[in-house]
Amino acid sequence: MVHWLRSLTLVPAVAVCLLGAARDSEAWRFNIPAQSAIGGLNAFSRQASTVQILMSHETVRARRTNALKGDYTADAGLSVLLRGSGLQSRRTGPSTYSIVVARDQRRTSATLQARPGEHSRVSVLAKGDQR
Repeated sequence: MVHWLRSLTLVPAVAVCLLGAARDSEAWRFNIPAQSAIGGLNAFSRQASTVQILMSHETVRARRTNALKGDYTADAGLSVLLRGSGLQSRRTGPSTYSIVVARDQRRTSATLQARPGEHSRVSVLAKGDQR
């Protein structure tokens, strides 16, 4: 009886793992021209409808993204979109990514923290966001 109950508790865990794997391999069709990083990331968020993108305006300001055309997973699409921009994505949840300064850019970039009394503006782009 105990063995039977243990096997039942594994079923939801396996289902959750399989659901996560399905999301990782989900692909979207993208048609995003090269543009400002804020515009490119907004377009990415609209076209990958279940993906959330978190970014600081100070981090993406004055940066550009590549064109992204074709079918890509979120990870692969963000990699192509951000290549050479000085930005990179960090997966922070099953379908959530934070945009940060690329590791090799951090040493040469000015500090990204707000000065005392200043507030950093952060955007959260969710499914269907039209910003």
